[in-house]
Amino acid sequence: MAVSGQPPGPAAESILAGSAAGRGAGSAAADAAGGPNTARPPGRLSRWADRVEFWMNALLALMLFVLVACLCWQVYGRYVLNDAPGWTEEVARFLMVWVTMLGSAVVLRRNGHIEVTALVMALPRPLRLALFWLRDAVVLACAGVLVWYGYGLAEIGGQRLTPALEIRMYWPFLAIPISGALMAFFLCVRRIEQDPDEAPRLELI
Repeated sequence: MAVSGQPPGPAAESILAGSAAGRGAGSAAADAAGGPNTARPPGRLSRWADRVEFWMNALLALMLFVLVACLCWQVYGRYVLNDAPGWTEEVARFLMVWVTMLGSAVVLRRNGHIEVTALVMALPRPLRLALFWLRDAVVLACAGVLVWYGYGLAEIGGQRLTPALEIRMYWPFLAIPISGALMAFFLCVRRIEQDPDEAPRLELI
């Protein structure tokens, strides 16, 4: 590399000019796309939802660990010790209910549920937008049904005891109304604090 005090030649000047033009075009494209610093900051509700999701993920991980441990201990006791404990199957069954219901709320938070949008996205924009809000209304209605009837089912189940653990069935059934409330909470937070341009996109929930 030359370090003389002479000015750069025509070739070097053209290379520098091309680099400067490339940087200018890249900056213009970034500005047109909104830039890295133009993203909408999360609001208070979104921060609360993030905290709830964080602790739910930790709780789900713990439940899965206990569930797998119970199943492994049941298999070991049945085929090695010839004395399978009765409580392991019951704990695994109830944990499966909690993991399924709470996990569905977390998946809703991250838009992970299976959806087919090919036909919907082919509709005109006004119809897509109407269908978008109709879908949210159906999801909220289903969440309300889970909360209302799920809690009633939990109260009825509270009158019975489980065979092995001898705990009230209120606690396994309580996963239904809690998951419904979390689904409604996550959906409302996303709709309240979403960007205006996000609403017509039916694939986002």
